Amino acid sequence: MRINFVAALGYGLLFSACYDGAPVVLDAAQSDGPTPVVDAASPDASAAVVPANINALKLGDAWLALIGDTVGRRLAFVLTANEATAYDESIALSGGTNARWRSTIIADAGVVPMNDHNGDGYPDVLAIGAVPSGLVCDDNGRRMARTLRIYSGADGALLHTHLPFVDECIPINSGATVAYTGLFVGAVQGGEPVGAFAMAPQYHATGVLHTPTLDASFYTAETASYAAYTAARPMLQPAAQGRSYAALQQPLNGLIVNVAGTTRYIATTSGRFLQYALAPYSAMQLTRDTPFLARPDLVGRGYGLLSHDTLGNDARLTLVAGTSAADLYQDVRAGHLSNVVTGHDLYAAIERHVSVYDATTGQVQQIFYSYAHDNNDGNTYRNRLSFPAFGTLPRSDSSGSSTLFNLFDGNTWNVYATNAAGTGVTLIVANAHVWDARQVDNDTVDVLLSPIDTARNVLIPDFLTAASETAPSVVGSWRNAKYFPQAITRVMRWRRAGDTFEQLAELPGIPYLDVAFPNGRSQATSTGFMFRALWGYTASHAVLVTVDFDGTKHENRVTW
Repeated sequence: MRINFVAALGYGLLFSACYDGAPVVLDAAQSDGPTPVVDAASPDASAAVVPANINALKLGDAWLALIGDTVGRRLAFVLTANEATAYDESIALSGGTNARWRSTIIADAGVVPMNDHNGDGYPDVLAIGAVPSGLVCDDNGRRMARTLRIYSGADGALLHTHLPFVDECIPINSGATVAYTGLFVGAVQGGEPVGAFAMAPQYHATGVLHTPTLDASFYTAETASYAAYTAARPMLQPAAQGRSYAALQQPLNGLIVNVAGTTRYIATTSGRFLQYALAPYSAMQLTRDTPFLARPDLVGRGYGLLSHDTLGNDARLTLVAGTSAADLYQDVRAGHLSNVVTGHDLYAAIERHVSVYDATTGQVQQIFYSYAHDNNDGNTYRNRLSFPAFGTLPRSDSSGSSTLFNLFDGNTWNVYATNAAGTGVTLIVANAHVWDARQVDNDTVDVLLSPIDTARNVLIPDFLTAASETAPSVVGSWRNAKYFPQAITRVMRWRRAGDTFEQLAELPGIPYLDVAFPNGRSQATSTGFMFRALWGYTASHAVLVTVDFDGTKHENRVTW
């Protein structure tokens, strides 16, 4: 997966884990780096700004993700493993190339922009650095100590350093343990309140809740310590034997949100939604625990897109457990000549479901679609889900907004949306795939979709060979399907009044999804980033960037 100019990390690369009470002995001294260097005086941010609904700017021939919520203080970043460079949004107006600042950073594991941490309106930079801890696992693999640092978007200065977390030792097939990287950008989860984030490294018994005035530990459902929470409920998986906890839980995929004026950290993990108060540890810190499970032979994986309904019913969070729309993007770019689907994400989150959570009642409504390993690994391309980076159709009533997603039924893609009650789904467009959507205002959304090429058969994976620790699954047989879209992007405007769609434009190519955006304030994925369509600003006008299957890009002027 390409991640241009956003983070020096591969798609799905994990970064490492949490402090477990063992002593940390650092093998090498760490420095927080030199003072940031400003290339040139940055323009007055209030003097020239690009429109609020633009999310990308051009620097030379490259498109950069424009990050931030405060118009005039949004920034674009070029990030590598050891350096960050920030650019003001105003360079899109001036055509300049001067950086706001550049700074050496500590980030052996990767870097990504995050939400505003210190409340100055600028997005900041999250970096996770690693050094040997002096500890090893059974296989003598070194356990790294992972340290989170946050750098100011305004000037590159170090804002926050957290105590290191140390890699956990994980048993493989009940045998020798190996070091597992649990603290990565997706394990640091922000949200709507300024300066608040949670660190939830996978396979660790504890995480951290942080605000400008709080650093508190919380227990995950990994060990018996979790059972001390008053709200803890028994897991539904038979292997848990009625306990509220079990080892080797799925990673927490969450957001810090405001629900009716109350701030909560809400996350999903193995077959449950959890809700924590941003408060010091006590038996009451966990405020709600809602186990849910489609079948007792599954674990209830929660990989996918988690969205908070800030535009309608703020008690609602919707999880689309599946793969990113960028999966189809990668497959069509790689296989347009051969007519073969490469299987960029063969298992598509393994358990595919849409789960709607009510933070007030704690209830979950789940619509389960498929399990990739059913039918002897024959269901990897049957009833698989993909999610756009944003797909909320806002409804400001007690029922709540709808969420768009794609369902591949084994032959073709169709676009669906959850209903207003969150209890079912409605077919929106047959033989189509939605890539992304852009909120125009609180009543209007522009949806980007492509029609499926129903005249074209392509080969998709049918059955897979069994996976092992040393030999990953490979395609064992193939079958024909209408899997690829046409090289067309249709801009469909949805209006709250009448719940109607109107086609505004038809453009060549599909949306250009080569640039990664960090998790947003009300949307998050378990990887920590998502792939959005580029609404750019160049030559004094707005453009929507699309790309042909052969890589030819189009900067389509926005006239609607």
